[in-house]
Amino acid sequence: MTDIYLSVDVGGSQTKIIYQVDDQTKPNYVLLPPAIEEITKDKLNFFMERLGWIGSPSPDQQLWVEWNNRVVVLGEFAANFDPLDRIKELKYENALWKVLSAVGLIVELSLVKVTAKKQINLELALLLPWNEYSDRRRFEEQLRVMLANFTVRKQYLKVNLERFLCRPEGGGLAALRIKQQGVDWLRNQQLAVLMFGHRNTTALYFDRGQLKLGDSPLLGFANMLDIVLDMTSGLDRERLANAVFDARYTIINKVYSKDRNHSARPNWITFDQIQALAS
Repeated sequence: MTDIYLSVDVGGSQTKIIYQVDDQTKPNYVLLPPAIEEITKDKLNFFMERLGWIGSPSPDQQLWVEWNNRVVVLGEFAANFDPLDRIKELKYENALWKVLSAVGLIVELSLVKVTAKKQINLELALLLPWNEYSDRRRFEEQLRVMLANFTVRKQYLKVNLERFLCRPEGGGLAALRIKQQGVDWLRNQQLAVLMFGHRNTTALYFDRGQLKLGDSPLLGFANMLDIVLDMTSGLDRERLANAVFDARYTIINKVYSKDRNHSARPNWITFDQIQALAS
């Protein structure tokens, strides 16, 4: 019997987790910053000893995974250890640790009963960019090894991967369209799907029902932010992205209108949020 149903999107902007445990009637979600960093056990112990007892952080704010004598800190907690910028690294390698951390979080947050002998049964769905989709079998094999024996926040866990479903990013958009129009419609069409993400821009091409071509170059929103950062000083991705989205939401009705079949380009320089970036 499955104990946890889990879907993870290890995006460059956030780690997005949707889950449901066996005794719940509705799914829940957790959002985590994308940061991840491997550190030594001594460094973790030193940090915790120096921190002492200060408040009571929630599990997602102090998240780390231990496996095979390796220690990886994730999310907000990773910010304490000067994490490297991993936006251009392969997603599936970091996704292994993020899946382990997600399982540990779910066990703690949902009070899933765990004993030294109990094995948790897991069904997992995962998204990967098209150019990493061919690594899904390698990912599954390594994940099964790691799930068999790992620790999250001092909680020892043994997990059996009952079912693994991997889809390329953008595949959900295609699936939604197929659900709306039907399989027969797809088999008589040429369908192109574009997904604009934070890290990648993914393109999928279907010809009469068959996925023929795909690509997912590093041309996501983060690439635009880097271009701006190269031409300025004193900014970082997070501050710039927050300003762009804060400005956009103040004028969303002007950008999108039912009277037009396209969006309007905002006059960005006139917005207080953009002007506030000037040093």
